[in-house]
Amino acid sequence: MYTLDKNEIIHYADEMLHDAFLFLAAGIACAAFGLIYEIFSHEVYSFYMIYAFLILLVPGTLLNLVIVWRAVRKERYLRIKEAAAREAARESAELHYAISNGTETQVSTGVFFPGRFTRHAWNSGLAALTVGSIFKGVLDIYGTTNKLIAVYPAAAAVLISAAVISCSMSYAAIRKMRRETETSSI
Repeated sequence: MYTLDKNEIIHYADEMLHDAFLFLAAGIACAAFGLIYEIFSHEVYSFYMIYAFLILLVPGTLLNLVIVWRAVRKERYLRIKEAAAREAARESAELHYAISNGTETQVSTGVFFPGRFTRHAWNSGLAALTVGSIFKGVLDIYGTTNKLIAVYPAAAAVLISAAVISCSMSYAAIRKMRRETETSSI
């Protein structure tokens, strides 16, 4: 079974943290754009324009931060568990012999990060929702409508659904592999 070591956990956590800060910066830029656009709109407002930044902040920034937080907690737990195992190994000559001969088994970390396709589909879905919301806000402020505005939520739904399905399938496959290795080691 493929497991992540501590360096890989830190690497993936850094990528997710980078995505979170990009979503935060884009959310702030959207909020600033909406504010400036609303100032020059002659007191015509659109909730789509005002709240477009929330699409990036809530499911973008907060979700990435939660994933990073869980990974850091898990990595800290694994460091404590590893230190306790080494302490127990010092006390037992048999485990000490196994560790010194390199026959020690690698413990599964249990840390799950979404794959590249999942992250890109999720990010693209949120971008489609944000652009669609801003475009709808511009049309509302302008006082017109457009039938093609329905493309944005549809594209976002397809992309976000693909991300959720991909993430679920990856997680299920990892859980299955973990169960198989646990039953084979017993």
